[in-house]
Amino acid sequence: MILVADHQTAGRGRLDRTWDAPPGSSILMTIGFPVAEVDAAVRTLLTMCLSLAVIDAIESLGIEGVSLKWPNDVVLVDGNHDADASTSPLGYRKFGGLLAELVQWDPTDPFVLVGLGLNINWGVMPEELRERAASLDELAGPIDRWDLITRIVTGFDIRWLPLLEAGEPASLIGPYSNHCSTLGERVRIEMSNETLIGTATEVTDTGALIVDSGGERHTITAGDLIHLRPE
Repeated sequence: MILVADHQTAGRGRLDRTWDAPPGSSILMTIGFPVAEVDAAVRTLLTMCLSLAVIDAIESLGIEGVSLKWPNDVVLVDGNHDADASTSPLGYRKFGGLLAELVQWDPTDPFVLVGLGLNINWGVMPEELRERAASLDELAGPIDRWDLITRIVTGFDIRWLPLLEAGEPASLIGPYSNHCSTLGERVRIEMSNETLIGTATEVTDTGALIVDSGGERHTITAGDLIHLRPE
């Protein structure tokens, strides 16, 4: 099941953040999957598959410098593209993000919905978003939305999802890590009961992030992550 919207006025991202998008400005897509078991790792790995398909599709258009911020953001790191002279207090600007959610209309038939929101044709970003958000047309001019959707879905279905279906989730980790701008960065992660500061060192086979804080390794499965400027 694939659903595509032209615009949204009440989009919901991680931590219940809202995300609005004018008509024609973005890819707004949800893909649904029946799953054999209720497992948080399955949601994470499905999101990872789709994020890799997004990167592949963007690069196939000749756009370079786009990367992934753990766990589910598509970003442009400051200085990573010649056409981008903008800087952000965060060190990156966000093109979009992914979110997986488990739904169970029938308790015996769990379903995972993976949503993608990707800014592609915003033109000039609203001033209040300019320091934190980016749109692909800033780097490559107007984007054919349906062409990019086709590239994303095809790559997801042919290249990445089969690895997960074949029971080879570890095969996703190398490519994901190669595109993950979070690795090697000092980060702050705000969780429900604590805040952790350290260096992101690796992504596990289940999609968790390993953070070294004072020589102690922490395995992070969820949290609000911010890249910190070097000390």
